[in-house]
Amino acid sequence: MNETQKENYAELQMLNNRIQQLQQQLANADKQFEELKKLDETLDDFSKVEPGTGTLSAIGSGIFAKTEIKDTKEVIMAAGSNVYVTKPVADAKKFIEAQTEEVGKVILQIESAITDSISEAQALQQELQQEQKKKSK
Repeated sequence: MNETQKENYAELQMLNNRIQQLQQQLANADKQFEELKKLDETLDDFSKVEPGTGTLSAIGSGIFAKTEIKDTKEVIMAAGSNVYVTKPVADAKKFIEAQTEEVGKVILQIESAITDSISEAQALQQELQQEQKKKSK
């Protein structure tokens, strides 16, 4: 195996690793996208609940407390650094929709990077196969 072939094999291995990393990133982004969509639906459902309705609130993994909803017009949102703010449900939905849009853009970028990397890997693999055929003749 000549030096060029060794370099091509190493580059192909790096591309395969990159594709695997991108696929993992895509899976994570898809999961985040779905969670945001579900949260948006939950906010829709929440705004339709009548004040005074009983519900269960999670207080830990598999542990719930019986609670009563007092206000369905506002929610408390994390603003960062252990700071929480009260926002109207409509504002919370706008925030979630903006995050969903951003994650959607990231998904498209990752998919494009995967496609580009696969194309590059296929071209490199084809080149290696052609070199191998020439060598075996």
